[in-house]
Amino acid sequence: MKTFDDLVFELSERKAMTLSQRRKMALRMRKMMKNPAVQAKIARQKKKLAPDSKIQQRANKAAKQIIIKKFAGMDKQDYANLPLPTRQALDDRIVAQKAGAIKKIAKKLMTRMKKAELERLKKAREMGSEQ
Repeated sequence: MKTFDDLVFELSERKAMTLSQRRKMALRMRKMMKNPAVQAKIARQKKKLAPDSKIQQRANKAAKQIIIKKFAGMDKQDYANLPLPTRQALDDRIVAQKAGAIKKIAKKLMTRMKKAELERLKKAREMGSEQ
């Protein structure tokens, strides 16, 4: 049986958001972040191990950044400073051409991502116990 996280991940992969949808979501999230209950929930989640689907998502993102750096010659800051339409066009072109390579690199990165998640969790729990 699929979990809610799996379904959301599939939906987000299938549908690209328009610029107006992104802005609307950003406003909604900004309002939500002022709510103490949401902040408490985020603090609790930071002390829990991320699910495999989330770690896979991080690996995919890291793999895409590696491909961008290799084939577009940009590091993270150069890529982040591009205007949104340019970034979207670059993403679409790279994903269309290098989807297999991204998948292969992400698979190799999974072990590193899991170790990094365990390290992050260890630090988060230490920080929580000190306070």
